Amino acid sequence: MKISNNVSLNEKILTKLALGPMPFYDFMEIALYDPLGGFYCKEHSQFGKEGAFITSHYHAKWLGAIIANQIKIIFKKMMSPDDFKIIEYGPGEGFLAHDILKTLESDKIPIDFFLIEKSNHLVKKSKDLLSSFEHDISFVKTPPENFEGIILAHEFIDALPFHILQKTENGFEEKHIVLESNKLKYELGPVSKPSLIEYSKEIDSYLRLGQTFEVCLDAEFWIEQISKKLKKGAVLIFDYGFSNKVIFDQTRFSGTARSFRKHTVSEVNLENIGESDITADVNFSYIVKSAEKFGFTLGGFTDQTHFCIGGRIAELIHEENIFNSEMNRKGIMGLVNPTGLGSGIKVLLLSKGLDLTGLDAFSMKPDDRASLNTLRD
Repeated sequence: MKISNNVSLNEKILTKLALGPMPFYDFMEIALYDPLGGFYCKEHSQFGKEGAFITSHYHAKWLGAIIANQIKIIFKKMMSPDDFKIIEYGPGEGFLAHDILKTLESDKIPIDFFLIEKSNHLVKKSKDLLSSFEHDISFVKTPPENFEGIILAHEFIDALPFHILQKTENGFEEKHIVLESNKLKYELGPVSKPSLIEYSKEIDSYLRLGQTFEVCLDAEFWIEQISKKLKKGAVLIFDYGFSNKVIFDQTRFSGTARSFRKHTVSEVNLENIGESDITADVNFSYIVKSAEKFGFTLGGFTDQTHFCIGGRIAELIHEENIFNSEMNRKGIMGLVNPTGLGSGIKVLLLSKGLDLTGLDAFSMKPDDRASLNTLRD
């Protein structure tokens, strides 16, 4: 039976379905990360004009430059340690790492840059792009033990597999994938993990009967793992998302799960398996609560527009005197446009072992102030 054009995906999904209804989490993990056919793992263009979507660092080098300047500030606040590490999760093709390393090139900071990427295809692309920095970078599966430095996660959490639940008259039920008339369809069924029930009870006051919502348990697991590795330093998270109050608002009654394919957004596509990205908005209240549980402190929260403005993008542009270029104008607007990536992507700063409150890049409030004001609700 053929439900996917990819043999590996077809076999794995049918094998899972032979055991019964499959939680959406399992479907998403196969569709995105199967080594032979997953969206992020197979040899095709995932990003940019030829891919499914364009993300921030494809527009211009300025985001990497601003992040690099934050790294320099944090490095100094840490008293310039001799062994300073940068860990980037989900670096993709390596553009952000390249822009950061290029900006830091003239600074005397002893940096080891570690990249954690599941896709062998993307690792190869990153190695090619970062070839001039080969002595500064390493591709690893996990961060080193007990290190000091910075962890970067740019649109990483929103691509972690998640469960989809619904509040029903029978309590909380989970969306599963089933095979019906040779097509994949959704079916509500029992919740697959006790921790999903625990989480659902915590946010129950925000939900109405019939409401659908996503739960990314892997986000908390990731935070727990990095908390064990990072001795002292910071975590910078860039992603689409909101606080509890906003993400569970009635305007998102059907949840936020969606697919991207050829720059077109739609409901999650169960047909073009492995050919579409799958994502959902990040619950930043859940991230902050999990982070504080594992020893992190909230250092700042804003959106990408105000992060760039607070991070002095105007000064960087003025120094190079390049704004007059049409290409550069478009690239800059791609980063800070308040109707696009600028307000859509939030920026969260977490710290461990030092106080990072008051950084200029986080001095301005996000356009979505409701998420800022209700972050801990």
